[in-house]
Amino acid sequence: MPPFLFPQIYISHQECAESSTSIEGQLAEKVLLLDRANEQVDELAKVVADLRERTLALEKENIEKDHKIFKQEVEAQEECNSYQRKLGLKDSAIKSKEAELKEMSKTVEEAEKKLAKTVEESGKKLAAMEEKLKAADAGKGSCKSEVASAKSELEECKKSNEELKKSAAEANSKKKKAVAEIVKLKEEYKKRLAAAGQALGVPTVVDDVEDAPPKGGKKPAAKA
Repeated sequence: MPPFLFPQIYISHQECAESSTSIEGQLAEKVLLLDRANEQVDELAKVVADLRERTLALEKENIEKDHKIFKQEVEAQEECNSYQRKLGLKDSAIKSKEAELKEMSKTVEEAEKKLAKTVEESGKKLAAMEEKLKAADAGKGSCKSEVASAKSELEECKKSNEELKKSAAEANSKKKKAVAEIVKLKEEYKKRLAAAGQALGVPTVVDDVEDAPPKGGKKPAAKA
C-alpha cells in the first residue's frame, strides 16, 4: 500500500525495529525489577517468620514469668498470713502477761497494805510490851510470870513481822520476773514483725506497747 494514501499510520521497518528493541529493553528491565522485588518479598517473609517465632517465644516467656510471679505472690501472701497469725499469738501472750502482772501488782499492793497495817499494830503492841517490861522490871520479884509472858508475846510479834516481810519480798521477786518476761516477749514481737516486713519488702513500723506501771511499783524499762 502506498504510504501517501495513509501518511498518519505509516511506520517504516526501521522504526518498528527500534520500537521493538526499546520495548524488549523495558520488558527486561521490568523483569529484573520484578525479580528483585520477589527477592525482597522472600527476605521480608523470612523476617516476618523470624519475628513471629520470636514473638511466640516472648509470649511463652511472659506467660512463664507471670506464672512464676503469681506463684511467688501466693507464697508471699501465705508467709505474710503465717507471720500475722504468729504475731497475733504473741500479742495475745503479751496481753495475758500484762493482765497477770496487773493482778500480781494488785496482790502485792494488798500485801503491802496488810504488812503496813500489821507493822503498825505490831509497833503499838511492841511499845505496849516495852512499857509492860519496864513496869515489870520495876517489880521483878513479884512479876516474873508477867515478864515471861510479855517476852513470849514480843517474840511472837517479831516472828510474825519477819514472816510478813519474807512474804512481801517473795511477791516483789515474782513481780520482777513477770516484768522481765513481758519485756522479753515484746522484744521477740518486734523482731518477728521486722523479719516479716523484710520478707515482704515492706518497711515496717513497730509501735512500743505502753506498760501500765503497777501501783506502788516502777514502770518496766523497755529496751532501745
